[in-house]
Amino acid sequence: LRAYRKLFGKKSIALVAPTGRAAKRLNETTNYPAQTIHRLLGYQLSGEFTFNEHNPLDCDVIVIDEASMIDVVLMSQLLKSLRNHVKMIIVGDVDQLPSVGPGNVLKDIITSGVVPIIKLDKVHRQGEGSSIVSLAHDINKQIISKDLLIKQKDRNFIICSNDTLLKNLKFIMENALDKAYTLEEIQVLAPMYKGNLGIDNINSYLQEWLNPKSGDIKEFKYLNKVFRTGDKVIQLVNRPDLNIMNGDIGFIKDIYDEESRDDDVRLTVDFDGNIVDLTENDLNDLSLAYCISIHKAQGSEFDIVIVLLSKSYYIMLRKNLLYTAVTRAKKSLILLGDPDAYKLAIQNDQEIMRQTTLIERLQMRFNRRIITIDDYKFIYKPIKKLSPYDFLE
Repeated sequence: LRAYRKLFGKKSIALVAPTGRAAKRLNETTNYPAQTIHRLLGYQLSGEFTFNEHNPLDCDVIVIDEASMIDVVLMSQLLKSLRNHVKMIIVGDVDQLPSVGPGNVLKDIITSGVVPIIKLDKVHRQGEGSSIVSLAHDINKQIISKDLLIKQKDRNFIICSNDTLLKNLKFIMENALDKAYTLEEIQVLAPMYKGNLGIDNINSYLQEWLNPKSGDIKEFKYLNKVFRTGDKVIQLVNRPDLNIMNGDIGFIKDIYDEESRDDDVRLTVDFDGNIVDLTENDLNDLSLAYCISIHKAQGSEFDIVIVLLSKSYYIMLRKNLLYTAVTRAKKSLILLGDPDAYKLAIQNDQEIMRQTTLIERLQMRFNRRIITIDDYKFIYKPIKKLSPYDFLE
């Protein structure tokens, strides 16, 4: 970005990411303003966008981060809103989970071979010499690291049974909190919502320990949910009208009943400095966030990440899920549970095949060879001696 500014001066650069947390991290990393794709496009509650093919964006360069999370519908809308001269730089980790929505955009673009690729191999999140990075590389290669069960300076595998997992989780979090880490800096990750070790049950357990009901703490019950002042919560859907997006994490600052306010507001939540009032209807899209899904954590990073591993999650245990979870950790990674569950995940590299036809369409458009179902494999060859400057001409 600095190079582009130096070469081309005042031309407009837009930085975007699919989630609010990813956009915030992009801003912190680059010191340039960044926003969600929905906000850039002027998403409205009606489902329409202010910017489109009839009212294009006024920018010369657009940088899209965390592109693996973008589904084909949103990418299509973004492309429609761009003028023909715009330079697009797509940044993402194709080894992470694909988008929750339809398509497999980043992987299809790379696999098509019609777009020049630069592979970035220097990791900045964890720093030099991180054993978290080496573990992530081994996961991608489907290798069981020789030091997997040996405590490292920045990671540890704590073996326990399903019956003792919650007890061990409490002990780990107590230790981190005693070392002055905050709940904002500590994140528990699990792959499933239901079951004894599901996200819902773990959140209830952690809430009762970390934020139990007392005279000083206000409480509001909504359906099967219980919210208390001080609770860590996560937004589950995009609400650009409130400036909050799917995956945004915050803390409940206040709770109101019908007598304390004359409107429908029931909760006030601090989403990282964005103070939002929520009505009872909004609570369908709010959940406790002491433990969140690995899918929801994508695009975010945390100082301490605790990944729960159990064979009871076997339906969800895949290599890209484990890789995504491990790479959320900045300073410390704790793998908690059954090593056999870890092995099951590493051994399962079967992705859910998505019949998108995007590869074929791109190759037809750019007159490249069509990949058949028999040779459909993700193999890409970064172009040698290519640098970011080649994208700015």
